Amino acid sequence: MKIISRIIDKIASMLAAQIAKLSLRSSGVEVGANVTLWGRPIVSRVQGSTIQIGNRVVLCSVSTKTALGVNHPVVLRTLSPGAKIVIGNDVGMSGGAICSAQSVTIGEGTLLGANVVIADTDFHPIVPEGGVTPTPMWQLPPSQSKKMYLSE
Repeated sequence: MKIISRIIDKIASMLAAQIAKLSLRSSGVEVGANVTLWGRPIVSRVQGSTIQIGNRVVLCSVSTKTALGVNHPVVLRTLSPGAKIVIGNDVGMSGGAICSAQSVTIGEGTLLGANVVIADTDFHPIVPEGGVTPTPMWQLPPSQSKKMYLSE
């Protein structure tokens, strides 16, 4: 009985992965060969932006598939037309988030541990007077977006 249950779980997992890949492609995401999806990533792509997933990438969105567990599914999100997310070949990511207002590239062979967040914006520019302007950073001219805020 345990063997039958495992077989059913394996088939269900394979079907879910194929559906998730179809969902990514229907959202305009370029998906490479032999991509492994454990669970379904959350994808939000602005029209005119690009999300590319390389070959042999593993995106883990479920806690049962990684020793540390994940707090949420993998999130891939672009914020503006022309924004790019490029995930290179042989990348592994567990429950993290990548958010791009302009461009984020994850290099080949990179491993992103559980719940890592990578973003090229902090979602609000800090102005020299110490205040926060209501204009999103990705809408400011490049000369006004040179200061960066990086956090763990």
